[in-house]
Amino acid sequence: SVVKTEKTRGGFIKTVKHWSKCNNCEMTFMIFLPEDQVNRQRCEPYPAIYFLSGLTSSHENAAVKGQYAAQCKKRQVAMIFPDTSPRGIDETIPQAGDADWTTGYGAGHYCNATQAPWNKHFNMYTYVSEELPALVERFFHVDTERRSVMGFSMGGNGALLCAAKQPERYRCVTIFSPISHPTQCELFCQKALTAYFGSQEGGAEYDIVNVLNAKGNSLTLPPGYVDVAARDQFIDALNFPSLIEALNTNGHSNFPVNYHEDYNHSYFFVNDFIEDHIDFHAGHLYR
Repeated sequence: SVVKTEKTRGGFIKTVKHWSKCNNCEMTFMIFLPEDQVNRQRCEPYPAIYFLSGLTSSHENAAVKGQYAAQCKKRQVAMIFPDTSPRGIDETIPQAGDADWTTGYGAGHYCNATQAPWNKHFNMYTYVSEELPALVERFFHVDTERRSVMGFSMGGNGALLCAAKQPERYRCVTIFSPISHPTQCELFCQKALTAYFGSQEGGAEYDIVNVLNAKGNSLTLPPGYVDVAARDQFIDALNFPSLIEALNTNGHSNFPVNYHEDYNHSYFFVNDFIEDHIDFHAGHLYR
């Protein structure tokens, strides 16, 4: 159900709560629709960009901090902001709310956990790639064919996973400063992947570098690119060189990774380039 509707930049941002079958709990997301009072329901449904946020975020972070709405309105694209994990499951997984900040609430890592008790609720890959788009396309004026995905940090790895695992579902993908090699990232991923899979290496299926290397030249990524902050305070943990190597050695040298001087890991960086990303997406969504 829509629990809140607010007008911004000539469109409306809606907060939606619903029961998730794959996560077995209530989930929340936000959706920006570039409609107005005159054109509340146009004939042509809007193509949609799914924005996957980073660690410690909720459905609100990018929706509130990100300066996307004016460009989404201009290019007539919807943008959807999922939560980053299940919530309200303390009875089933007491440690979800008390865990290290890299694990539990705000830290779904866009994977399907295999270890109990996490596997009962933490199925975020299926949620963002299948269940949520199906719900959005059923209840909102959003196209069932034209979708793309964008992500920041933890959500950068998640967006690349969606595009790599199901390239037929996405017209394009763009990324801000992704966690590039989770199975080799102790700071952000060791505790979470160990909890969700029994070991950090057990999460290899949800590590974009491993996915690229495993599929090799047989993998077809949709069009896209990566923007990274050259002065990212987490640059060593994010391991961009591993992503660049995996792209270049597996036939994806046309998927650029662009460094931007003086920026760090923040929404100041995201907001300076998000209009370019939206333009790129719109070009492919309206092709």
